[in-house]
Amino acid sequence: MEPLAARVHAKKAEWRVVRSGTSHVISLYADDPLIYMRRTKEVLPSVMSLLSEFGGISGLIVNWGKSCIFPLISWPPARQENAPPGQLKWCFDTFKYLGVNVYHRAEDLRDGNLGRAVTSIKGSLRFWNKLPLSPLGKVTIANMLVLPRLLYYFAALPIIIPKSFFNSLNSALVQLVWGEGRRRVALTPLYHPVAEGGLGAPNFELYSAAAQLQWILNWIHRPSSAEATWLKTRLQGVPLLKWLMDKRTKSTRINPLMAAAHACWKKYIQKTPKNFPTHRSSH
Repeated sequence: MEPLAARVHAKKAEWRVVRSGTSHVISLYADDPLIYMRRTKEVLPSVMSLLSEFGGISGLIVNWGKSCIFPLISWPPARQENAPPGQLKWCFDTFKYLGVNVYHRAEDLRDGNLGRAVTSIKGSLRFWNKLPLSPLGKVTIANMLVLPRLLYYFAALPIIIPKSFFNSLNSALVQLVWGEGRRRVALTPLYHPVAEGGLGAPNFELYSAAAQLQWILNWIHRPSSAEATWLKTRLQGVPLLKWLMDKRTKSTRINPLMAAAHACWKKYIQKTPKNFPTHRSSH
């Protein structure tokens, strides 16, 4: 796939889509590429020709059943018009990439992904709840079957997750552990490791926070990344770490796709001691 990516990059000047000062041409994960196009009506025939040429040389075949065009703006004006060539189809509302449903609005990412996942998870937990398992065994089920499914979305989705979402998950977890009977122990002690008297239950909210805060590390330790470059432009010379440590900073004033990580950072930075260093000169 690397030769295909190289050919696409060679067309960067003609095809690229620019957002927040960053040029996007192709995103490639294994054999699942995303190709970005501007002036789609003019560029699309060239893209189809390139895919045909590459397939003829490599022997690879495009899975047209999973391929589509997702317009970032309102073009084309009518869904019945401007039919794409060949077996390619339009995806006007959403499309799935690497297991994530992609939408035009960041607000739709939560319901379209986490909402569906939680509905499926609750159905699975109702099944496991009927089995004669110990509380520790049921927590193990949650750690093995529920947490990995959610961790992927926590890491992949740049969205702010409301407290109500975690309350719903915790309610399902408690019902799994204790069934329909009375709670014997509150949820918080169950988070503790088994060696400390708990059950090692997953704290979904902290796992989500850890996934979001990974992006903060990327901004600091990868200053050439697209996100860090965009931030430097907006900060106008203010050191990044100093800006992050400023508790007065508004998350709503930055890129919406970065706001979730920054909001999570601000939530937990409030708990730092007052004498915590505010910045390092190297940043």
